Amino acid sequence: MAFVDRLLAKLVHLRRGAEHEVLACWFGVDCSTIIHAISEVRPLLPALPRS
Repeated sequence: MAFVDRLLAKLVHLRRGAEHEVLACWFGVDCSTIIHAISEVRPLLPALPRS
């Protein structure tokens, strides 16, 4: 998954509570890919600027 897709998956997971299975279907990947992508993005979120 591209970084933008990983970030989008994490944000949708946080904001809307979308389950891993739903995100996997949405992005056309395996559930384990979503879990891995979300865990990769998690440490980067505190560094994002807030508006």
